Amino acid sequence: MLLCFTCIFAGFSPALAVVPPELNCALPAEDGIHRSSDGVVDLKWTDQRALTYQLEQQTNGGDFELRYEGPDQSSVRTGLSQGDHVFRVRSIDSEGQASAWTDIRIQVEYMEPARVRLLLITGGIVVLATISVIIFGHLNHRKEESA
Repeated sequence: MLLCFTCIFAGFSPALAVVPPELNCALPAEDGIHRSSDGVVDLKWTDQRALTYQLEQQTNGGDFELRYEGPDQSSVRTGLSQGDHVFRVRSIDSEGQASAWTDIRIQVEYMEPARVRLLLITGGIVVLATISVIIFGHLNHRKEESA
């Protein structure tokens, strides 16, 4: 105890390894890959000793880009394009030492365009049929009233 107090008083601090934060995602995972069907991911990380966190994102094998830097321990990313995304986070302690990166892989897969078109066409037919039934019922009702 005296040694640590002396080191701190003299301006030295014992070297402590900065532990990488634990990175979590609520999306279901299969083979270590989390899957999103709507392009939204909610990331959370924990490290009680860090002052600052850096979150970076890589899309489809490109370069990592800084998406967040600050004290918050979560980030919601929306509007992700279809494909593979890697998010990584690291913590930075009060002395400016950065931990190793902790990463997580997200695969975004939207519905196939042919299926979307089929659903839109089906929905359009249902709307037109409903409007036709309403108009036909209204016209028949008016005929019965006038007769």
